[in-house]
Amino acid sequence: MGTKTDGQVTFEGYNAVMGGLTWDNKPIPGWDEVGDRVRNGWEGAAKALLQKKQEEKAALIEKLMGQIMSNPMLDVMNALVENT
Repeated sequence: MGTKTDGQVTFEGYNAVMGGLTWDNKPIPGWDEVGDRVRNGWEGAAKALLQKKQEEKAALIEKLMGQIMSNPMLDVMNALVENT
């Protein structure tokens, strides 16, 4: 068994949540059976989600770095280091 793509992981997660059934109670075909168009759609959806999560992480890191750099204790610690 090979490594699953992000699209396959999200497709299989959706399938599990839906109990293996479409909105009209038909069985959801397996990843290998859905065809390139559907697989490409799931790959695109997974990439969009990953991009969103990366942007959220970057924004959080930027916010935290701003808080760290504006902390008055940083000035105190820098002064202590400079005076040693």
